Amino acid sequence: MAELKGKVIAVLPLASGISNRTGKEWASQEYVIEENDVRYPQRTCFKVFGSDKIQQFALQLGDIVTVKLELGAREHNGKWYNEINCWSVERGQTTRPIPQPQRLLQNMQHSPQQGGYQPAQPVQQPFPPQVDTYSETLPF
Repeated sequence: MAELKGKVIAVLPLASGISNRTGKEWASQEYVIEENDVRYPQRTCFKVFGSDKIQQFALQLGDIVTVKLELGAREHNGKWYNEINCWSVERGQTTRPIPQPQRLLQNMQHSPQQGGYQPAQPVQQPFPPQVDTYSETLPF
């Protein structure tokens, strides 16, 4: 079992069909998630199997989620293929930043004569005097 937190960056097409072995319908959908909060984010493609799980998770492009994954491998014609199946999804925060109330208040100043709070005006700071270091002649 593995756990991965990140942003859904791709939603691949739904695959479905009827099993030759059992005769029952099946559905699966693959998603790509990119890790967040790491220096070198990695991308992982994982599969959700079953139409009930696909509808329950309802993953959309841009969702921030923590997925619990089951890792496995299978052999076909002498080659091995990795399988990464998702069995649980926890929703995270939205992708857009939420403004902090304290920061908003710091950028506002009370102006009773204008009827309330107004955006603070930038303070003009005088530039320090410039020193011309190249005008002096060097002794050598």
